[in-house]
Amino acid sequence: MLAVAVVLHALWDYHGAQGFLRFASMIVVGAAGLLLLYSLVRSGAKEERHALAALNPQRPGEPEAEPSAGERRQLVCAACGTESPPHARYCARCGHALRIRSEA
Repeated sequence: MLAVAVVLHALWDYHGAQGFLRFASMIVVGAAGLLLLYSLVRSGAKEERHALAALNPQRPGEPEAEPSAGERRQLVCAACGTESPPHARYCARCGHALRIRSEA
């Protein structure tokens, strides 16, 4: 990705063409840059969703699964100790990411 960004910057700064050809080349380079940015944002959002799912597999809007008889699943903030509902991703008190902790 870094090499692509360097090449796009070099093409953007290249002043060999004049008139309409230069304008068209700038549109092509700009579109390629925007496509690269779009792919990076999508990739980052996908990684963020995976990280959040690893912290708390319960998705917002899904009905809560009933814990088995010997298991109670709760979300407890490691920073402040506040218990949160299973659909939460971050602690409402301090903002830290929540992790599922099961107690037997």
